[in-house]
Amino acid sequence: MRYLAALAALLLVSTAFASDGPAITLHQALDLAEANMKERDLGKVIYVESVTLVRPAIFGGETYWFIKWSHPIPATDPNKHEIGIKVRMDGRTTRLVKGLREP
Repeated sequence: MRYLAALAALLLVSTAFASDGPAITLHQALDLAEANMKERDLGKVIYVESVTLVRPAIFGGETYWFIKWSHPIPATDPNKHEIGIKVRMDGRTTRLVKGLREP
């Protein structure tokens, strides 16, 4: 009987966190990334190296597309560089910047 209760609880938890596909499709995310590159005139300097759908952990967080540039580019802070952009499910984009010595 305990096994049946545990199985039912597992099924309930897994269906509670199951979601449909992302609100922004892969193609829309790439279009937004390319528009970002075009408005900043970066197309001759970098290209999109990879695209990853980042899903939140079981509790909290947001789903977003991580668009990684072919190589880091200088950020406004001389101690940092931009590695790509985050495309949120509402279509907003945010530059992803990290320190020069961060992995």
